[in-house]
Amino acid sequence: MGNWADSMGRWSCYVLAFLVSVLGAVGLVNAVRPLPPTELTLVVPENMVTEAQRYRSQLRNLGIDVRLKRADGNRFDVDAAALQQADAAIALGLNPHAQANGLVSLGAVERLPAWLLFRPDMNENFSHFKRGEVGYLSTDRWSPQLFSLLVQAYGFEKSDFQLRPIAPKDLFKELRKHSFDLFIAVDEPGSEVIQKLVRKDGRVIADIGLVNEWRKLQPKLARLTIARAQLDYYSDIPKSSRSTGALHQHLLVHRDLHPALQRALSDAATVVHGSSGFLRRTGDFPDHSVADLPLSPVLESYKLGVRPYLERIVTYWWAQLLTNLLFAVIPFLILLYVSIMLVDRYFDRRSFKMLETYYGELGYLESKIKGQMTASPMLAAEWVRTLDDVERRIADLEVPKSHRDRWLTLRNHTAMVRQQILQSSGR
Repeated sequence: MGNWADSMGRWSCYVLAFLVSVLGAVGLVNAVRPLPPTELTLVVPENMVTEAQRYRSQLRNLGIDVRLKRADGNRFDVDAAALQQADAAIALGLNPHAQANGLVSLGAVERLPAWLLFRPDMNENFSHFKRGEVGYLSTDRWSPQLFSLLVQAYGFEKSDFQLRPIAPKDLFKELRKHSFDLFIAVDEPGSEVIQKLVRKDGRVIADIGLVNEWRKLQPKLARLTIARAQLDYYSDIPKSSRSTGALHQHLLVHRDLHPALQRALSDAATVVHGSSGFLRRTGDFPDHSVADLPLSPVLESYKLGVRPYLERIVTYWWAQLLTNLLFAVIPFLILLYVSIMLVDRYFDRRSFKMLETYYGELGYLESKIKGQMTASPMLAAEWVRTLDDVERRIADLEVPKSHRDRWLTLRNHTAMVRQQILQSSGR
């Protein structure tokens, strides 16, 4: 192999070492800090379909494809099977399957007031309703659970009360008949049923007795002050601001979901849920103070405004890619140094073996010359041609500095053998 070909071989190995170092460093960093996914499955209950479309729009701007799944049959919550298949979900904080599936909260995103309506002739104190009749909509599966929490808060037994489900079509007929002492419902403030209930003559929004103590006993139920001006009643109900309880819907994610994707979801939640509305002020949501479920560890830094610097410059996936490339610089330099050392060692060994080979050829040619002290001109000419070929290959060798002395010695040895050939031919 000539000098040019040999040099190209060495530089080709250097290029290969560079490429291997790049791929190795990037692969190592990505194994430790995987890039965030560009797809997300979001499961939402029926009341959050519109908001889910806004999530999709916000996240699409970041290059995230959101697959929406609607939890049919669940107006405010998501069932266990849907939670298992979801990367993220919007569900009630009282959902018993959330923690079991390793989900954590990115904050409450919606409030569902617990509406309690008393008969006007009854004292508005829950503790006075022992053995009273409590009605709830048969389609509302959360009101019985809420009522159980209230019963526990006051130290009663559920059997101390008579719970009666009411079909939605019979609700207002039963209300007119005053067939129960207390009606309880968990629903959105703007729902048709609630709007009719709070405007119905002869009904009073409940002011739950000892609401602060009740909240301490049941932290899953948040205090909510309902003001007359906010509800805009046609009739003078209530006469003053009232305190009642509320359930919350949370934005839930798996604990091991990529932190960058959790931050992207939190940013989207601020845009989707942060505006003012009925019974809510601007900035009320997402609410990170609701203690229904464990909060995501990512929120600790997010609430303080701490996030990777590159996320402030470029969006989502690109920010993580550039961050990983920066983290890959040191592994790359280490791998490149090791690779170049291996390439140099390989060519050192290769040069050493080739020098040894040429020493062997010269030794063989020298032994033939010594075995025949005189040689015909034709035989001497053949030896010279062989020696010329060996000498040309030796001269073309590219050897490292560590083998330069052996290479010079080999060339001197070649000249010595040539002198022996000339002496043996009598020239």
